[in-house]
Amino acid sequence: MLKKIAFLAPISIMTVITTLSCNHSVKLAKNEKIVYKTTQNNSIYEIFTFDQLKIINDFQPIFSKVNNQLLKSSDITFKNNDIYIKNKYRLSRITPNIRFPKKIKLELKKKNDFVYIEESNKSNLDTDQYQFLFKNYDYIFKTENIDWPGINNIFSRIAKSALNDDLNILIPNFIPPSWIRAKAWIKNNEQIEYWEKLILLELKRFDFGELNSIEKVKITPVSYIEKLEGKVLKNAPVIKIDFLDKDNKSLLPNEIRQQEWIIGNIDNLFLLPNNVQNRQKFQSLFKDYNSKSDFNHTLDIDDDQILFNEYINPYFGDITILKYRNKYTLNDNQYELYVNPQYNFNHATARSFAWFLKNQYSNFEISVPQWRKNIDAKYTLKNVKINNKYLNGTQSLIELDVEVTRINGTKKMYKWYSIDINAHYHTFAQYKTSADFDWNSNLVYGWNENIDKDIKIKPKEVVDPNVFYEKILPKLMSIQIYRLKNYLALFNNRPMDKYEAHLALKNSDFWEQFKTKLGIDIFKYLVGTSIQEKDWVDDFAIQIIGLDNQAGSILVRVDLLDKDKNSLLNTQNRTKILRIGGFNGYDFKLINEQIAKYNIEEINLEYLIKNRALKLKNPNNIVDFITWKDKYEN
Repeated sequence: MLKKIAFLAPISIMTVITTLSCNHSVKLAKNEKIVYKTTQNNSIYEIFTFDQLKIINDFQPIFSKVNNQLLKSSDITFKNNDIYIKNKYRLSRITPNIRFPKKIKLELKKKNDFVYIEESNKSNLDTDQYQFLFKNYDYIFKTENIDWPGINNIFSRIAKSALNDDLNILIPNFIPPSWIRAKAWIKNNEQIEYWEKLILLELKRFDFGELNSIEKVKITPVSYIEKLEGKVLKNAPVIKIDFLDKDNKSLLPNEIRQQEWIIGNIDNLFLLPNNVQNRQKFQSLFKDYNSKSDFNHTLDIDDDQILFNEYINPYFGDITILKYRNKYTLNDNQYELYVNPQYNFNHATARSFAWFLKNQYSNFEISVPQWRKNIDAKYTLKNVKINNKYLNGTQSLIELDVEVTRINGTKKMYKWYSIDINAHYHTFAQYKTSADFDWNSNLVYGWNENIDKDIKIKPKEVVDPNVFYEKILPKLMSIQIYRLKNYLALFNNRPMDKYEAHLALKNSDFWEQFKTKLGIDIFKYLVGTSIQEKDWVDDFAIQIIGLDNQAGSILVRVDLLDKDKNSLLNTQNRTKILRIGGFNGYDFKLINEQIAKYNIEEINLEYLIKNRALKLKNPNNIVDFITWKDKYEN
């Protein structure tokens, strides 16, 4: 016997569905995520034809659940105007009582010298091929909310798509043109296939009468245009396009099939014949870094390969897929936290964040989005370095190498630049080149938009490592105590001043957090023995010596290292010992005297760095949790 299936859906789209299996009740839920072209009053089952739903199901399952069992696209099949749904090894057939909209018939009309196409009761296009779709006819429809099927109209709708719009929600890995470079798009078969299917989706709304049915749209990349005209970077793919029948035979005349087209914009025409005039006049639709922010064309990334953010859409949902997995961090989006902080002091430099990525490599994860897990198994961060080709060579851009492992086991490496980690186009901070805490000083080195694009900028000065070590490092270390002293989770659910120093000696979590946060602050300064990069501080080491004779204190040594792990400190400073105070039993007498002498109102970091960090400018306002241990002390 046949059973009925009930929709979990608004009454307006309730439909009777019959099943081939017996004695079981089935409830079917629509996919609420599919909102492309829908309205409050019309669901996808009322506005898309059977053939269109078949294409949409390739992107996302048109039903989300059957009897609370999640459905995949492969669980839903289309055959002979019926939709079949696999449900625990049973096959359920949806009857024609789902009233799919009829395809719209078109008729070519002429009125005086005006030629147009209108909706009709019968198709009459006066042609044996589809060349009329490449002409810019006007269309007149009786049916509401019908998009024009002209190829320029279709290209216009796709080209105007944006991150997280209805089309992007339908196809999460679709990368809108303004987020992918033309030279990468022509090499990205997946993105080209999305365009092919979206064009076919639009065409399947219509009944073209006696013409053979279009079963595939074929886009063939030919080349790309890329040139800088004044302050405008123009880039566009050059393609050929064809319509194919079920036997892969062309349905277009040879002159259109062989025509080369520019995907660009001239007067709201988006598919342009590739000729000299159009190459000169077109406006770009594809990604230009300078259109996102004024980089003065110092960031026209010209890698002739697909970048990681052009392989997947890492911006879907306006998040970053670079996650920091650390139990002591409330926010896993550390990139946004450091490139767009509330206070300038927390703004990381590129060398800060690159060091952070390397030092905390095991805690960073590039997550595979849920909608990509049927294709990609994992993304692995393989290499981190500063890229000095762009942004005037100012140590302001990070280049990552990401290895993509697909579920079939194949692997491929992609570049990923820090500017593309999220969609906000924040830049890193400039480097301090003076040994002070004045965060409003002009003594900085880094990229700014007033530098001519062809000029490579070298720092005029750097901070001497020994001066930095003596004047800046102890205060920066004290700032880390500000950050951590009330972090109860680090100290067995106690504040630092109630936690025993001898326990802290082996508290690896404390030292990891202390060193990580200190390193990010150290590399906000450009520290080295010369302006040559090889002579700069590249890393640092903390040696835990043991407990001090003063209660509540731990003794450490800190060394500043170059890229070969050689010390940049003089012999005297390499042997100096620093005292970290503030643990249980520590004598706060000197700290209390400092608080009274300099009228310090609060011992928290916000007090120092708010109001343009004016309090921070005077280092005496930084309470000295870290002091030097004199070599003559017991």
